[in-house]
Parts: sequence; C-alpha cells; structure tokens
Amino acid sequence: MMSMITPPIAIAAFAAATLTHGDEMKTAVAAVRFGWFAYVIPFLIASPTLILRGPTVDIVIDVTTAFIGVWLISFGLMGYFVRPLGIVMRLGFAVSGIGALIPISAFAGAWGGIIAGIALGGGLGARELVSRRRGAA
Repeated sequence: MMSMITPPIAIAAFAAATLTHGDEMKTAVAAVRFGWFAYVIPFLIASPTLILRGPTVDIVIDVTTAFIGVWLISFGLMGYFVRPLGIVMRLGFAVSGIGALIPISAFAGAWGGIIAGIALGGGLGARELVSRRRGAA
C-alpha cells in the first residue's frame, strides 16, 4: 500500500498530479513527506508498550512520547512550524523528534534521549513562537 505514495510507483500521487496539472515527482515527494510516519510505525510496534502490553504508566509514557516525536519530526520534514523553518531548525526538530520517539524500554539510558528530545523540541518551539510574536509586533 505504501507504493501508492512512494516514487517511482506512486500511483495515487501521480493521479493527483495529473488531476491538478502539477509535477508528478514533486507531488510524490510531498506525499512521502506527509505519510512518512507510516514507514516508522512497524518499527515502533517492536516495543511491547506501543502495542499496549506492559505497565500502564509505561504505555502512557511511550504512546505520548511517540506522538510528540512524530509531531516534531513532521515539523522538520515539512519545514514549517508557525512560520517557514531554516535548515538548522528543521534538523533540530527532526533530531528532537527522534529522541522523543525512542520507547523507554528500548535500552537502559532511553530516558535521557527522551527527555533531551522533548526539551530540545520544546525549546525550539518556544523560540519559534517568540520569534513570530516579535515579528508581528
């Protein structure tokens, strides 16, 4: 099913580009950027807590941090938060999202990566919000 949005097949993306008279490959690449998390989900399911097995607290933490991680990586891939992002900010959001995406049961020091990822993502988000408010004033 992922071939529907993945170049060079990208049947759905090519059909959409044909209907809108757009560039087929640009549309296919945009489709992959929108649907990237569908590629990651099978790897996340390797964690028992993300298939809702294990202690309730661990399940809630892993599901929440996975959601935050997907959200942060999406900012980096799409290049937009509250305004267009530069390459450094995009990389920052992507790295912070990868840190937040790690399940707590992955390895012994996973907490450090999760906390660092969420803190970095929160800091970058706050910076962008403050910059936007300064620009609007």
